[in-house]
Amino acid sequence: MPSRKAVLIAALLLSGCSLPGAGGFGGGYSFEDTLPKMVDDFGKDARVISVLDRDGDVSFSVLTGRMVHDRLYEQYCVRSGVNSGTSCSKRVTNHAHRAQPSEREAARVKLGELDEGVVDHLRDETDAFDGAPVGLRGRRWIVAAAVFKSYVADLDGGHVHEVKSAADRAFANSVSPGAGSRHPGDRGGSATGPPPDLPAPPGQYAQGRPDFDAFGQALAALRAKVGRHAQISSAVVDEGVVSFEYHTASGTVKLRWDPAKRALVDGGRPFSEDEPTFPLALLSATAADRMARAAATKEHAEVAPGILFKIVGGAPMATMLVDGPRGPSNWTARVDGSGLHRL
Repeated sequence: MPSRKAVLIAALLLSGCSLPGAGGFGGGYSFEDTLPKMVDDFGKDARVISVLDRDGDVSFSVLTGRMVHDRLYEQYCVRSGVNSGTSCSKRVTNHAHRAQPSEREAARVKLGELDEGVVDHLRDETDAFDGAPVGLRGRRWIVAAAVFKSYVADLDGGHVHEVKSAADRAFANSVSPGAGSRHPGDRGGSATGPPPDLPAPPGQYAQGRPDFDAFGQALAALRAKVGRHAQISSAVVDEGVVSFEYHTASGTVKLRWDPAKRALVDGGRPFSEDEPTFPLALLSATAADRMARAAATKEHAEVAPGILFKIVGGAPMATMLVDGPRGPSNWTARVDGSGLHRL
């Protein structure tokens, strides 16, 4: 039986926006009709960071000069009443921000190099369902053709092959979350551990893995806010979350990292009101990344685990749940990564 997590990923992969399958009615946007508009507005020499065509919605992230322009062509549907049916409309939204080094590195293709018909060609080649996610990163396409079945292709749509390796799965997840998920019955794992990390999407956390780059940025922001020698009660870096908790005279504070704002914001209710503290200065994003990858490699896992930092047994420790091919296992280490072992 597939795991609950696998079923959830499958549901997310097959879902669309507010009305699943909306693109299948022909009323949504497509890569074929939006690419010429992008060329008209930004020029054929604008460099592409990413593209995603999914179920009637198409998003582009392009680099021009020092600025990144994010544009979403979207079809959204609203059910106005029990007996009134569903009405659908189109809209285009735009955002711009100064380019980060990782975005400049990712922008390897010009808009003028893209073929309007490549997305339809890839769906045909892979027998993908109508509206299946097709995305571009660097000079490669990913097609989430069906649940637990994705394909990678070259920029021109050639060399189409099914996602099998850990590196291909990581790439697939970076384009469309869940696209690179391993089938629940696949127990092969990866003898070399997680593949190299791919850059996070602009203004977002890395997809399908803990974002240790975001953890480093959040650590710097917290040190600027409370001081390097401040005491904290917990820190978390996991998929889609980076957060910290610390005690003040008026109570315990929880802050989380917002990658879109590139700032620490209110994290909601804290959970470590009665927990002992340890020096913030002990934490290092580099050490956290290194210990997570080391634990994953030992378990032949393809994704590094998230980490919880807190006092355990009177000492600041890092705890991790590693999801390897043999199932989940608990690992721990000192906050600097030394003493790594399986519980």
